[in-house]
Amino acid sequence: MQRILATCWDRGPANNVGPVVKALRDMDIHVDLFAGGPAKTALEHSAIEYQPYLAAEDTVSSCGRPAILYAGMDSNIRLPGFEVAKELEAQGVDCPFAFQGDFWGEGLYWRDKWAQLVPTRFFGNDQRDVELSRITFPLMDPVNALPLGWPWIDAYSDYSQIDTRARSLRQKLAIPEKMPVVFFAGQLDRTGEVIASLVRAIIAINRPVCLLSRMHPVMLLEYDQEGKWSAEYARYNAAVDEFTRWGKGNYVLCNDPYDVKDCIALATVVTGAFSTILIEAGIWRRQVIAILYPEVGMAEWLRTDGEAMPEFPLVELGCAAKATSDSELRGLLGEAYVGNLHERLRPNQERHLMASGDNAQKIAENIISLIR
Repeated sequence: MQRILATCWDRGPANNVGPVVKALRDMDIHVDLFAGGPAKTALEHSAIEYQPYLAAEDTVSSCGRPAILYAGMDSNIRLPGFEVAKELEAQGVDCPFAFQGDFWGEGLYWRDKWAQLVPTRFFGNDQRDVELSRITFPLMDPVNALPLGWPWIDAYSDYSQIDTRARSLRQKLAIPEKMPVVFFAGQLDRTGEVIASLVRAIIAINRPVCLLSRMHPVMLLEYDQEGKWSAEYARYNAAVDEFTRWGKGNYVLCNDPYDVKDCIALATVVTGAFSTILIEAGIWRRQVIAILYPEVGMAEWLRTDGEAMPEFPLVELGCAAKATSDSELRGLLGEAYVGNLHERLRPNQERHLMASGDNAQKIAENIISLIR
């Protein structure tokens, strides 16, 4: 029996690899999926069966000689796709490697590792994503990088669910009908400073709002287990405390069990630095503000992706407004409260961020075509 070995560690890769694994299994293809870290929670929410990822040697020995390795492009803590690929090479297993992107330029941060591999396929979202993959995988034949769309976008293809989700969460949280809802999507490094700038802008405008925030799942895991992100966690909570002391709004931490789609649907405006959630919000035609101050959010972007992408693509495509200072953020937030950013952003969102609903299926079929 032909077996596909699949791996993921982060939430983003899990939200891409998971739907493709499901599509493959629906076609009676045997897939051994190994996951660790935040990926486990994401897969459990989607009811996708997996085995815990511990080490590359154990993973390879448990599933024999796979027909294909299909791996997410993880970027935090562990890189099981890279580790398993190197173990397969060390054991002399000759099988195609297919890597799944989940963000523009995913893998650039660890390109010193990824560049050692020669993928048979790279699955990206669009032409820009494909171009960037050539930096991550310089030994790959460029024709093997395909812009088939990110699988996670499929979950946003049903636009009819937006209003229902928004009404349900507003009712659940007892938010007054006319009160604006600001949703902040947190990341890792310097996210405390980014949310602090948002809180300053909210207080300066002095209009009662509901602030929803979602911490990066890795931060919560690492804070609980090792304290790696304890200082950032403290800065984040200090900003939240400042908002609470202001006393003119409601605050809700929207990590599990809250569904991020409900938060996006309800939001008057979605904010953050360059979280994937900002892209999700653009797909659902929300007002989006990327908080990219030169010395904070933009500095982080340039540190991780700036060599290949001097601008966050969502801003470059006109699908998000960019705030580079407190005064700009106040102005953009004020526009968003009354809906004025829609006119500027929506035409670009409709042009560049389409959800067809069949990305996972297209990738699954392409993976099957690689089975020798």
